[in-house]
Amino acid sequence: MGSETALLGAGAGLLGNIFNFFNQSKGVKDAANAQMLAGQGALKLQQQGYDLQKSGLDKVLGLQQFGEDTALGSQRIGLDKSLTLDRQGLSRSLGLQNRGLNRSLGFQNQGLNQARGFYNQGRQDIAPWLAAGKTALAQLQRENGLAPGGSNFHATPGYQFQVDEGQKGVMNNLAALGMKNSGSALKALTRFREGLADQEYNNYYNRISGMASAGQNAADTSANLAQNMGNTVGNAYTNMGNTVGNAYTNMGTTVGNAYNNMGAATGNAYSNMGGIVTNASNNMGNTITNTTNGMANTLGNMAGTLQDIGAYRASGYAGRTNALTGMVNGVTNTLGNSLGYLNYGGGGGLY
Repeated sequence: MGSETALLGAGAGLLGNIFNFFNQSKGVKDAANAQMLAGQGALKLQQQGYDLQKSGLDKVLGLQQFGEDTALGSQRIGLDKSLTLDRQGLSRSLGLQNRGLNRSLGFQNQGLNQARGFYNQGRQDIAPWLAAGKTALAQLQRENGLAPGGSNFHATPGYQFQVDEGQKGVMNNLAALGMKNSGSALKALTRFREGLADQEYNNYYNRISGMASAGQNAADTSANLAQNMGNTVGNAYTNMGNTVGNAYTNMGTTVGNAYNNMGAATGNAYSNMGGIVTNASNNMGNTITNTTNGMANTLGNMAGTLQDIGAYRASGYAGRTNALTGMVNGVTNTLGNSLGYLNYGGGGGLY
């Protein structure tokens, strides 16, 4: 009975060790599989995160490029409109200045023409006096023997009228005295004519001198008119020259300022464009750097997850190996104990 009992115990031990092995092996396998599933789920999520980061990077870069293109396009449109407005303003300004110049020259020409009209009218007004003065001067020259020809004194209508009327009066007086045809009558007529000639010649000479003086005054007036007209014409053309010079100077200044403004607008626009490009490039670089760093971290996490999965598999294999080792050791111990009992403990051995 002792040996049978020992064998039964040994068999029970063996069965227990085998049962424990399978239980431990299944538990280790299930734990390893659960850990591997968890690792694979984490790896899948990490892969999805990596794909999202890559897709997001492309979208962000696309949006940033679109923003840069839009900003540059707006800058170019603004620059074109600014330059167009500057050119329009320049054209209008030059047009107005040219119009003002033409109107100013027109008014000055009108004033000059009016001055010429007044000058010509003045010449026409004094022309008769100038002509009469010239005639009187020529007669004075003849009266004073400075020019060929004799005196016209006796041929003047006034003098001849006075001679005729005076002779009639003298003859009537002599006739009343009965001396009409006497020698005294002839002497009386001679004395009358000589006295009248002396008296009237001074008046005649003074009249001619007065007419010559009037002609001289007319000549002075004409000279003054000519001088004033010359001054007026000179001043008018000087003013016109100054007007034209100032107008073209102002036009030059306007053109210079306009091109300076256009140059400044162009420079500012391209400077802003450069800033936009620089900022966009920096933002893209930062986006790429940050996203790449995130993707690198994700890849690192994926590598760690793969390592964990490998560790989980190795742990499962190690656990099953340990269980198998434990089972073998248990079986060995059980068999050893059973054999020892049979040999030494009860019944004197197997036989």
